[in-house]
Amino acid sequence: MRFIKRSTAFLGEQHDAVSVDITYYRSSDPLNPRLNEDIWEEIEQMGVFKYGGRPHWGKNRPVAFIGVANKYPNMDSFIAVKNRFDPQGLFSSEWSDAMLGLAPLPLSQSDGCALEGLCICSADAHCAPQRGYRCRPGRIYRDARVCRKVDDDDDDDDDGRP
Repeated sequence: MRFIKRSTAFLGEQHDAVSVDITYYRSSDPLNPRLNEDIWEEIEQMGVFKYGGRPHWGKNRPVAFIGVANKYPNMDSFIAVKNRFDPQGLFSSEWSDAMLGLAPLPLSQSDGCALEGLCICSADAHCAPQRGYRCRPGRIYRDARVCRKVDDDDDDDDDGRP
């Protein structure tokens, strides 16, 4: 956790804030779910969507940037200054343009997309069903959709509670 003072910078914090950083192990295999995959996805969705948190510009998965430009009241001013001082886009990339809302986010609906943060699951295929991970509602934040390990013999009725 880190405390951040209010800033007048275009992309700065509008109020004194607390930043929460979570570090976890991630396999180099994009279809290998993280340990406690559902918990991390639910925390991410709760923080970003339910409570309006803003992601770290360089350390988050693409889903955390859905609607992020709307969370910065001075985004238009930032973009104007960016365009003025870097009209050829030398300091821009596909990633930065997508994060700033200037280009589409690299989202997908492919198999396993939720494991890499390329989608929020809406189907089991977005998780890793071959490894027992299915798309389920969050346990606490019920609007979340997460990839949860579900044993075939569980009485999981798709409400997130075994």
